[in-house]
Amino acid sequence: GRKVQTGMTYLNYCVSDAEFAEILAEDLNRIGIQTWMAEEHVKDVQWATGVHPALLECKNMIVVLTPLGIKATNVVDAIDVFVSARKPIVVAQLAPTDLPDALRRKPRFDFSGDDYKGAFRELVQALTE
Repeated sequence: GRKVQTGMTYLNYCVSDAEFAEILAEDLNRIGIQTWMAEEHVKDVQWATGVHPALLECKNMIVVLTPLGIKATNVVDAIDVFVSARKPIVVAQLAPTDLPDALRRKPRFDFSGDDYKGAFRELVQALTE
């Protein structure tokens, strides 16, 4: 786990999607987009503010969207923090999922098919705009 820095991208996912999240984080870091892996740190401590410092420091968020993921409390809580701070969120969709209202109008990229590279390219574009 690395220290959170201002301007990082918050990778928001649940335990069951960790494998995909790690691949995504590696690919993002490789091209210079620093990511913060939420799940690794989520159990660290109870913060006085009730909000993980990473949620305050990171400039944008990728939500790994799966039916299980969107029911995970840590995932939903993190989305809420970002929505109320009006920070950009993009969605990496791994499986067909009913979109919660908070994500309905966010840019969404389909990682469920065979075209990982294509989806990744579009995701990166949305992050770096």
